[in-house]
Amino acid sequence: ELTAILSGGEPRLRIYSLVRKGKGLSVERRKEYKYQSLAYNFANKKAEPFLVTVEPNSHEEPIHLNSHPGQEFNYVLEGTLEIVLHNFEFILHEGDSLFFDSNYKHGMKALHGKPAKFLAIIL
Repeated sequence: ELTAILSGGEPRLRIYSLVRKGKGLSVERRKEYKYQSLAYNFANKKAEPFLVTVEPNSHEEPIHLNSHPGQEFNYVLEGTLEIVLHNFEFILHEGDSLFFDSNYKHGMKALHGKPAKFLAIIL
């Protein structure tokens, strides 16, 4: 379990997991993004929900690409994201979503000099 690695304790909740605003467990997955786990104390999860914040770059750095097994769902809560997925590029605004095969290289960057926040659910 990811929780055991991050917090040193095993997840114990089996019926529900309530996480209040701003109280998600900070997770170091990729240095380009800030992650908060939103179900860190729920045992035997079938998905990993995260609140992800992408800070804008001061210069035109290329988007760092990564891949991982499974599928991913992203829903933009604030700001604007440029998403590169395999050979495709998308601009997502607040309320837009994207579901994709995360085995393909993908990455995001915040646009317009403002942070972007999105809900990421990794399956």
